[in-house]
Formats: sequence, C-alpha cells, structure tokens
Amino acid sequence: MRRSLAGDPTASALVTLDGREYHMQGACVARTCVARTAIGNGTGRPSPADAIRRERPGEDIFVVSLAGEHDLYTAPKVQEKLGSVIAAGARAIVVDLTETTFLDSTMLHVLLSARSELRDGGRLLLVTNDATVKRVFEIAGIDRFFDFYPSRRVAEEEARSG
Repeated sequence: MRRSLAGDPTASALVTLDGREYHMQGACVARTCVARTAIGNGTGRPSPADAIRRERPGEDIFVVSLAGEHDLYTAPKVQEKLGSVIAAGARAIVVDLTETTFLDSTMLHVLLSARSELRDGGRLLLVTNDATVKRVFEIAGIDRFFDFYPSRRVAEEEARSG
C-alpha cells in the first residue's frame, strides 16, 4: 500500500516494495489510477522499456515520455535516457509526464540534474496537467526551476520558439 505524502511536506511513511522496506519522506505522489501501471512486466509496475520513450521532433529538440511509476527503481534508466539525449546535443527536452502515475524524490533529483546538465541555456520543459504531479514539485520547492505545459504540443511549440 502506498500513502501519498503530497499533502504534507513533513509526513513520512514506511513503504514495502519487493520485500524491502523504504522510509519515504516529503515528496512522493500516487494517483488512484492504477490501471495505467498494470503494463509491462506483470508486477503492477511498468518495465523501464515500457515506461520510457524517446522521440526527436526537431534537430535539437527531444521528447522523453514517462508512463507509470517512476522512483528509485526506474530513475537510473530515466537518467540514462536523459543523459543520452543531452549528449546528442539537445537544446530542449520535453518530458511528457501525462501518463505518469507516481514520482518520488529520486525522480525529482534526476529531472533537476538533467536540467542543470543542459548547456548554453538549454531547457527542460515538463508536460502535465495533473495538479497532484505539480504539487510534488511545489512541496520539494523546485517548481520554480521548471516550466510546466498543459500539452506536449504546447511544450514543443515553446521549445521551437525559444
């Protein structure tokens, strides 16, 4: 069972995942929509291959779409994917979170690190219209470092114009 800590930045919970206990504090989010997470490897969690998609809509603009749950298990794969996009010369990365059902502080760190690795004024644009996902960034105090867009189309247009 997962308890959302999004409403209380001082809250903590002991969570058991795959037989291991983790103490989670502060910035976690869970939506009740679990149907989207029941893909991939049959564990109720998407496999990293199912959960991360990379596209290149422009010469120096990339889209990385994340689906399902993203936490300390998927963070290395997401970090690797973002790193490869940055190494390929990305000026702008659109991270589509519209199908993301869970983020933890590990993933927030991955996104913040990718933002800082972009060179020469590069941008990391986040796509979500889910107030709960945005709230995780607010609770962690890092929402001011990201631009949020309601749709992928709007974010890509901004990336092209910026």
